[in-house]
Amino acid sequence: MTPTPAAAPTFDIQRVVAGDYCIGCGACAAAQPTRIQLSRTENGLYRPELDPDADLTAADRVCPFSSASKNEDELAESLFADAPHQSDTIG
Repeated sequence: MTPTPAAAPTFDIQRVVAGDYCIGCGACAAAQPTRIQLSRTENGLYRPELDPDADLTAADRVCPFSSASKNEDELAESLFADAPHQSDTIG
């Protein structure tokens, strides 16, 4: 029996772009400018063009919709740990 070759890793950012969840923030292009270019859609929105052969780990870490990136609570804790906290329900 011939072993099945391992599939290429799938990055969350690929699912974000393919699923049209991307908001065009450009963080991925800033993280990997030689691998990701931003272009405009016919509606004038930015959309990343991902290099299919690229290691997109850095882009995954900064995409706000990737599970590899930190969420708002994690970012706030690391950046504003000493800030006064007024409410548990409204931030």
